[in-house]
Amino acid sequence: MLLIAHRGASGTHPENTMAAFRAAWAAGAKAFEFDVQRSKDGVLVVIHDNDLTRTGLDPRAVRDLTLAELKSHDFGRWFDHKFAGERMPTLEELIDATPSDCLINLEIKQAEPVYEGIEKDVLDFLNKRPMVKARTAVSSFHHDTLKALRRLDGKVRIGLLPGRLPIEPSFELAKELSAESLNVNQERLTPEWVERAHKAGMRVLVYTIVKQEQILRAAELGADGVFSNFPGLKVPP
Repeated sequence: MLLIAHRGASGTHPENTMAAFRAAWAAGAKAFEFDVQRSKDGVLVVIHDNDLTRTGLDPRAVRDLTLAELKSHDFGRWFDHKFAGERMPTLEELIDATPSDCLINLEIKQAEPVYEGIEKDVLDFLNKRPMVKARTAVSSFHHDTLKALRRLDGKVRIGLLPGRLPIEPSFELAKELSAESLNVNQERLTPEWVERAHKAGMRVLVYTIVKQEQILRAAELGADGVFSNFPGLKVPP
């Protein structure tokens, strides 16, 4: 079973910061997940929320701030004063620091209105780094974003986040996207999801795990991996 560090070691470090990612790698994580949006001046940046209210202590939206303005914010202090001074990484900064044997799950976060053309921006970034692209799966809750990705690139790896989409439409969409995995909330995980996914040649990855017993349940149901805020948790071989 694969353990994917969710926003890095986000249970013990401020999410989506280099401190969280370095802690995950130090804990032995061989896969990690993070969120990508775009700054006002067109730079791909790593952050989950559409605005900075929670993690940057500023109510303004990511899309309305330049990279320099985003970099001026402290993204560690909200979590614990000992992380004060942590900055928002760009996608490039994060990937440049990533161990070469680490699998990557890049989630595109959409806003309202959507980030027009962000799919091409992400693909352009990956296409310039073929070794990185080979170990990167792209996911999104915004299914039109995934469809755009597939139209632009027939080979990019896609993990489908069905969200609340019922099981039948989920598998229809996964087939349309040629998705390699279904990334399912643990509350929705059932033997049917796993059996049908495996029959279709897809893995089932479960989010968001914070306790050891949740890993054991996912394993018992046949899941192939889990997204966890605590990369030090143990998974079955």
